Amino acid sequence: MPVEFLGRSDATRRLLAEAAKIAPSDQPVLIEGETGTGKQVLARFVHARSERANEPFVSVNCAAITESLFESELFGHEKGAFTGAIGRKPGKLELVGNGVLFLDELGELPHNCQAKLLTALEDRVFERVGGTQSLEFEGRVIAATNRNLHQETEKGAFRKDLFYRLNTFRLQIPPLRERPDDIPLFVEKTVEQCRRKYGRKFTLPDEETMDALKHYAWPGNVRELFHHVERIALLSESAEIPKRMWLSFPSSLLGASSAKTEDLRAAVEAFKKQHILMIVQSCNGNQTEAARRLGIERTHLNRLLADYEGRR
Repeated sequence: MPVEFLGRSDATRRLLAEAAKIAPSDQPVLIEGETGTGKQVLARFVHARSERANEPFVSVNCAAITESLFESELFGHEKGAFTGAIGRKPGKLELVGNGVLFLDELGELPHNCQAKLLTALEDRVFERVGGTQSLEFEGRVIAATNRNLHQETEKGAFRKDLFYRLNTFRLQIPPLRERPDDIPLFVEKTVEQCRRKYGRKFTLPDEETMDALKHYAWPGNVRELFHHVERIALLSESAEIPKRMWLSFPSSLLGASSAKTEDLRAAVEAFKKQHILMIVQSCNGNQTEAARRLGIERTHLNRLLADYEGRR
């Protein structure tokens, strides 16, 4: 069954048409988009429409892999290769077979790991840690990042050769604020899921409320919208969710969204920063819980907080 990437806006239609066009190719795909825009869903959309659709889709979270465990995770290891290696373990490059290797949050991969990944992708050959047998990598690569990798290469934070290797086809997912016509569909689908999940007949927002939802900035994109709808559905005491609940966004974000600014990117970054700091504060500084609520990896949250600290 084909994977569904929701959207009815012109921007989403163009994106899906482009994705469907490149799906049959075996060339790498680089998907760029802000956190919460649905990069993995789009990757699965491409995979489902390729000739590899019946082969595995193996995901690697580059933000969660430590440099010391990178080779074991990707290439696998032999028994006794290091302390704790009690048996042979196949790596992701081996498990993928003829399927798709999905490199999520590629921009977070440490520089040294980038070099090792590039060598394996260029040569299409690798060895397990502690092994001597050469194994072939036969999969297709789809990578995703919330960073602008071209800018990262200019700063020296990402290897140019790896960027050029993976940038054969690039798909850029617009943030939700740039495709507001998709918002009613997301709301409808999430309400439908909540009806099944909680066994209640939740009503959809009226036209005025939906219009307000379309004008909200949604700094957390689709992920934030889904969490918002499910939260208010769960907290609502009746099937008819009141308007005040639909518009119960964090007050700091509402204030920021109403502020006038000529720099949209700066305004969005301000929304994002305020929201993250508010969630961390509400979790009493527990970054693990805050990362879970934000829907991002803890390592990613750590980097964001360090970046915010440096901007003060």
